[in-house]
Amino acid sequence: MAAQLILDASSSVIQVGIWEEGVWLSFKNSQEHALECLFSCVADCLREAQLQLKDLNGIIYCEGPGSILGIRLVAMAIRTWKTLPELQSIPIYAYQSFAFVEAVIKTKFKAEVGYIISPSRNKLWNVFEDGKFKELSEAELVKLSGKAVWMMPQRALARECPVEAKVFEYDLKGMPAVFLDQTLYAKRTVIDAINTGDQQFVKWTGERHQ
Repeated sequence: MAAQLILDASSSVIQVGIWEEGVWLSFKNSQEHALECLFSCVADCLREAQLQLKDLNGIIYCEGPGSILGIRLVAMAIRTWKTLPELQSIPIYAYQSFAFVEAVIKTKFKAEVGYIISPSRNKLWNVFEDGKFKELSEAELVKLSGKAVWMMPQRALARECPVEAKVFEYDLKGMPAVFLDQTLYAKRTVIDAINTGDQQFVKWTGERHQ
């Protein structure tokens, strides 16, 4: 059996599925925080598919961009599973959320991709164009022109999009066949979230948590 576990915590909806040859053997999603639902979703999917982790042919996870906390929790879970003797040889693959969306737009909607955007940190926006990432301010974002704009509302942020864009519902359940394209994901030995920009750290103060 070539069943693979697919894990995506890059958006506000945690998505977990057991996938085989273009179809879901089982699929679960949750709007709870990743820490609260990831492992129960994995357990439910394995139970429904009548499999154990050691039966899998591989694990595929979304490395971002998106919710850093969710993605890093997935990465931590995979690294922990890989310490088990029966899982040390299991291959790990990663895909990027924007590349997945690009593939869906091209294959399912038969539409121009143009720019794919999503809210980032510190009032910035992730922008994907021609296979490359960058972070732009809102002032820079509104200067984009000449191409279609698709937005992924990955984060649970009350932030309006400053440009006219088509909203892409990031839902893996209805698009399992996209993963048949093996160019979408690559084998990983270092399991972590991708970093789309320079890291910025803010000094912690108690006032932020009162």
